[in-house]
Amino acid sequence: MNLFRRKRKSGTSAEEILLNDIQFQSLLLTLPVEIVYQILDYLQVVDILISMQNVCKRINAIVNTYPRYKMLDELNLSFCTLSCDGIQKLSNALRHNRTLTALTINYQQIDSEGAQHLARALYYETALTTLNLYNNQIGDQGAEFFAITLQYNKMLTTLNLSSNSISSKGAKFIANALKRNKTLKTLDISVNSIDFKGAKYFADTLKSNQHLIMLDLSLNHLGPEGAEHLATGLKYNQTLTLLNIKYNGLEAIGSLYFQNELAKIPSRIKL
Repeated sequence: MNLFRRKRKSGTSAEEILLNDIQFQSLLLTLPVEIVYQILDYLQVVDILISMQNVCKRINAIVNTYPRYKMLDELNLSFCTLSCDGIQKLSNALRHNRTLTALTINYQQIDSEGAQHLARALYYETALTTLNLYNNQIGDQGAEFFAITLQYNKMLTTLNLSSNSISSKGAKFIANALKRNKTLKTLDISVNSIDFKGAKYFADTLKSNQHLIMLDLSLNHLGPEGAEHLATGLKYNQTLTLLNIKYNGLEAIGSLYFQNELAKIPSRIKL
C-alpha cells in the first residue's frame, strides 16, 4: 500500500510485508495485543494512522492504546509526495483519530478534490485544532468545501490557506462561513488573488463575527477600496487584534483612509 511514494531500498522491507500481505493482516485479528504492538513497532506512525485504522473494531481499539500512536498529536507531511489516494486515506483516518491536533501539509499539489477529502474529515469533528495547507492548489472550489465544513466544525481554531489560488469568489465562501463559525481564531488567507470584493466580504463578516482574533490578507489585491471596506467592518468588531493587509497596493489614499478610520477604533488592532 504505497501511499507516500517514497524511494525504498532494493528487496522487500518488513513494512511492505506488513502492509501488503493479506494473509499476514488477517493474523492481526487473532493475535494477542502484545504481539500486535510488536508488529506496530515496525511501522512508521503515519502508516499506522492511515493503514491500520478502520481495519476492524478490535484493531482500532489496539491501535488507540498503542503508546507511540497515543503520543501522535502533531504531523507534518510537507516533505512527502502525497498521492490523491494518500490524501483520501489520510482523511478517512482522521475521522476516527482522537490524538492528532495539528496537521501540516505544505508545498504539495493538493487540489479541490484533495480539499474535499480533508474538509469532509473535519466535518466529522476530528481532534484537529490546527490545519496548515500553505502553498497548495485548492482554488475557489476547495475553499467552498472548507467553508461548508467551517459552518459546522467546533474544534478547528487555526486554518492556513495561504498561497492556494483563491480569488474573491473563494473568499466569499470562507467569509460567509465565518458568520456562523464560533471557534476559528486564526485565518491566514494571504498570497492569493483576493481583490476589493473579497475585502468587502470579510468586512461584512467582521461586523458579526466576534471570535476571530487574527486575519492575514497580505499579498493579495485589495487596493484602496478594499482597505476602506475593512476599516468600516472593524468599527463593529470587538475581538480582532491582528489584521495583516501589507503589500496590497493600497497606495497613499487607501493607507491614509485606513489609518484615519483605525484611529477611531480601540488600539487593540495591530497591523
